[in-house]
Amino acid sequence: MDQAWRSGHIVVLMDRDGVVPDGASAHDANGLAGIAVPAPRTSGTEQQSDAARETDLEHARTGYVAAVELWTYEGDSIWTRFNAMLVANSVILAFIGLIYGSTGPSPIFKKGLAITGLLLCMVWLILTKRAFDYYKYWILSARELEEKHLSSVVKTVSRGGAFAEGEPVNFFIGGKMITYRMSWVGRSVRIAWCSYLVVTGFVALYILLLLGV
Repeated sequence: MDQAWRSGHIVVLMDRDGVVPDGASAHDANGLAGIAVPAPRTSGTEQQSDAARETDLEHARTGYVAAVELWTYEGDSIWTRFNAMLVANSVILAFIGLIYGSTGPSPIFKKGLAITGLLLCMVWLILTKRAFDYYKYWILSARELEEKHLSSVVKTVSRGGAFAEGEPVNFFIGGKMITYRMSWVGRSVRIAWCSYLVVTGFVALYILLLLGV
């Protein structure tokens, strides 16, 4: 019976009639029959399940931090590239303005600069659109992980999405609930579309220069 106990079984003691006496233990084997039955293993399964959930949660936290960092990086990259393209096109337009007032350069050279600026704007527009697509992708990735795994504690991105759409959001600060909503001006103006508008403005200027207007 001791061997059965050590091997992960429970020893059940009963008399000849199959009745389990009150207070019988593994040491009261006199005149009793011992039957070894497997011990329940529920606790081990639950521990494994808890460990798996904790592992998934840790992976979710890691992915969430990575998504937020890439989101921030992409946002910085958008404006770094945008400012670089803005300066480049401004220099081209300034140079075209200088040579248009002189008789030195040929008309072909002047139009060549305008074509160069137009092609640069096409690249600028493609890079900006691609960057904003990635920017939104990382936001959605962070929001998915937050809502699926961290919603009981963290609501920053998910609440920010509702805020960006113009919905009122609630904050509990100092024991009081504060409701905040983006203004109608902020809701009506999209940063991405403003960026595209700037690029379109340069494109229009280059086209006018090519047409000789």
